[in-house]
Amino acid sequence: MTIKEMEIQTGLVRANIRYYESQGLISPVRRENGYRDYSRQDAETLLKVKLLRQLHVSLEDIQGLQKGERDLEGVLEQKIRELELERQDLDHAVLLCRELRQDRVDYATLDASRYLERCAAPAQVPAQDQLPHYIFPWRRYFARTLDRLLYGTAFTVLLQLFFRINILRQEAGFWRTLVSLLLMLGLEPLMLRGWGTTPGKALFGLKIVQADGSPLTLEQAFWRTGRVVLFWGGCVLLAEIPSPLTGLLVMGVEIYACICVYHERPLLWDRDDLLYLEGSTRQKPFWNWDSTSTTLRSAAYVLSLGLCIALMVGGHLWASAPPHRGAPLTTEEFTQNYNQMNRFFYGRAAQELELSGTLRDLPAPEGVVIVDPWDSGRPDPFFRYVHTPGNGLQEVRLLCAWEGTYSLPRREMALAACAFLWHDLGRTQVGELMEALYEQQGEFYFSYPNVEVEGRRDGGEFVFTMKRT
Repeated sequence: MTIKEMEIQTGLVRANIRYYESQGLISPVRRENGYRDYSRQDAETLLKVKLLRQLHVSLEDIQGLQKGERDLEGVLEQKIRELELERQDLDHAVLLCRELRQDRVDYATLDASRYLERCAAPAQVPAQDQLPHYIFPWRRYFARTLDRLLYGTAFTVLLQLFFRINILRQEAGFWRTLVSLLLMLGLEPLMLRGWGTTPGKALFGLKIVQADGSPLTLEQAFWRTGRVVLFWGGCVLLAEIPSPLTGLLVMGVEIYACICVYHERPLLWDRDDLLYLEGSTRQKPFWNWDSTSTTLRSAAYVLSLGLCIALMVGGHLWASAPPHRGAPLTTEEFTQNYNQMNRFFYGRAAQELELSGTLRDLPAPEGVVIVDPWDSGRPDPFFRYVHTPGNGLQEVRLLCAWEGTYSLPRREMALAACAFLWHDLGRTQVGELMEALYEQQGEFYFSYPNVEVEGRRDGGEFVFTMKRT
């Protein structure tokens, strides 16, 4: 392609083409006669350069883009900020020019110092030219739900792995929510200061910056996250308290937030100096988002939710198992299993199993009165063990006084079965056996491969026996 054809193809004059060639943006092939032979790629490159130069992108930035040292999105974001500042300066200059003309001053009598003071003032930009700080409300909503789930999952898994806490208990849910909010208050400001985003916001293409495009300070990031924790997290925490009043309060705040999202109004933690940006500042509904991007991000969102749920469920299954699951067990290991399962399923236990096989009453917390349903003086049940040389614990017996079906130690039997038979039966069968033991009204017998479970009356006592055969 000759240079004349390039002029027609690109709409650039010869001088422009020669200059861009001198800057290394294109490299035409030299023919034997010395004339340049431009390729179709050279034409496409010049069209890109023409477009970007019309957008006031510098040649240095274009060269960086061509070499792969810069990315187009970052260049355009920087240029948008520069053009916004230039527009503000130009608007301010126009206002001063009009004022000078209205004052009818001439050069000889011009009081320059008076107007120079005005030049240092910020330009007054019309409100419609300012970026809204509450754009993309639906993306923000889904991003926040993901961030909250990530904080909660991290803390929950730690509780399960190191403390074997039952997250399904009401008190566990309250403390889990509280600590996850504290984690958010500690971690999110650091992420906003360093990267301007969080995992949830990054997934949905959101970034928080100041109105001039600069990153948030650590103080700004902290106070913004603090407002989120106070207004939104506080409601989430109150929701963990079973009360009609808290339920109505939480419902009211959620309705208010939904109204703000629907009408695209700022939320309680939004401020005028903070903006949500995503390359383009145009408001676009979530469902009109780029189809490919929407599909990929939505799939990643669902996958992230599933991964968090899987981690919490897996942690719960691990924590619900006794700490010693192999065979054979020692008496000490059985005791530890029993006490751990008692704490896991019932919270703070009123009794603790000792190595001797007796159940010791634990003191009640200060200010707490424990009401014993067995005020009739039923003797506490106790355990007896049978060991075989080299095979460890082979038989566990639970004995208690027989006072009718109401006096069966169902709770103790279920916990003992979980502590002793996990290795032999597995999670499913142990769970079924625990449920069956809670339903027993008298004598019973269950047989499994290598395991026998029996409950029988022996005079004035009830004997619960688990035996490996």
